[in-house]
Amino acid sequence: RMQNNPLIKMENMGLGNFGILSTIPNLAEELMLRLEPHYGSTHREREEYKAEVASFVAFQTLEAYASPREMAKALLAPSAAERFGMAYNIMARHREELYEWTKTLSDDLADCGEECGDLW
Repeated sequence: RMQNNPLIKMENMGLGNFGILSTIPNLAEELMLRLEPHYGSTHREREEYKAEVASFVAFQTLEAYASPREMAKALLAPSAAERFGMAYNIMARHREELYEWTKTLSDDLADCGEECGDLW
């Protein structure tokens, strides 16, 4: 049953590498520093600037899991709030899939007893 799970085929079970060792706010701050030379102070001082950057960072952390269609839809989202909502829904789905996968793994381990070498 485990071999059929699409999470197994994904890098780090869909967690990817971007953001795995940091938080979205920290990554957003770092990205804003890198973007500073490319955007004027008027643009950067807008109230929604931090949310816009953070919402794109949120989707960058989902790149290994989200579908190409979901990534494209996020790029076209008209607001950071909408993009955050989309990111939340994808993260919740991923969490549920991880939970179901670990439940299956736990059940398989309980069913096979000491002969579980083929599960790994």
